Amino acid sequence: MKNKIVPILCLVLLVICGFSLSACTAKVGSADYTVAEAQRAYYVDYGNVQSVRMVELHSEDSNVGTGIGVGAVAGGITGAVIGGLIGGSTGATIGLATGAVAGGAAGGAIGHNTGHQTGLEITVRLDNGQTVAVVQGADVNFYPGQRVQLITGGNKTRVAPL
Repeated sequence: MKNKIVPILCLVLLVICGFSLSACTAKVGSADYTVAEAQRAYYVDYGNVQSVRMVELHSEDSNVGTGIGVGAVAGGITGAVIGGLIGGSTGATIGLATGAVAGGAAGGAIGHNTGHQTGLEITVRLDNGQTVAVVQGADVNFYPGQRVQLITGGNKTRVAPL
């Protein structure tokens, strides 16, 4: 009975870690504020969207070596433990190798997706004639010619529809 509980616990742990890591991704959309950003004054400019381009936002800590590597190692170890508990000596060896590869692939995928978000690069021609580009999360659809407001404060600028 003990041999069946350990693999299940390892699998549950891997799933929980995956969800925990993916929950750490900070959102950077037009309506996303931190608690520290509340109750502050922001400057507002108005203008028209000139262009919109899809971009990929990456967390500064989740570069190629960090996020993928940690997830792959954790997944590989968990997979090896689970796989190693299957079958007799030959079955355990095959299960260990298969579990390590499968767990590593799953963990690597979880690590890659942590800290990534689809974003938009929105170029806006302000009413004062100045043109600015703002990159933010793709939580709102923007289109050329759309009237928008740029909200600036605390070294951050976001584009929001009117």
